[in-house]
Formats: sequence, C-alpha cells, structure tokens
Amino acid sequence: MELKISESAKKCIKNKLSQIQGASGLLITFVEYKSCCGAAIKVSNASIIDLNNVAEVVPIARDDEGITVYTEKDSDFFETDYTLIKIDTQCKKHSELLDVQFE
Repeated sequence: MELKISESAKKCIKNKLSQIQGASGLLITFVEYKSCCGAAIKVSNASIIDLNNVAEVVPIARDDEGITVYTEKDSDFFETDYTLIKIDTQCKKHSELLDVQFE
C-alpha cells in the first residue's frame, strides 16, 4: 500500500530545505515521490553536511544520477519535524551514508 504524504508535511519539508539552500556540500536535486518498504518524499537542494555509518536503512527514492534517499528502518520520519534523512551518493565502490540535517 502506497503511503500518502500530506500537503502540510510537504510544505514543511520544502520550507526546511529552502533554509539550507546555498550551504556548502553536495546538493540533491528533486527526487520523485514513490513507495518502497515505507513512505517516500521528494527532496530538493538538501545539503550533505556529515558522514554517518548507519546499520539499518530503508531505500525510499532514487533519481537518474543514482542518488538514493533513505530513512532509518521503522523511523517516524514522516511524523516528526523532519530533522534527519540519509543519502547514499553511490560515488565509491562501497556506498557512503551521509547525514542531511535540516536547520
């Protein structure tokens, strides 16, 4: 079953993303909404700010450049203040998980 994201939740995330535009680091372009083992969200101009090794993550979206957005497994990400998501840049032999922090 595909999980829906409310318009208010989308607006909240867009507002938080707009606050970090122009920050240094890798910028993620808009990723299409889709469902995998949970909900997914569109992210735009999310800034990669820190490296973090995470044991269990669930892939939720992928764009044409091979960038995947993750949430922690069984996360309440879509019911919280959206403070942290995981992004796998897949730019090396072994993928790196990076924190994206909304400020």
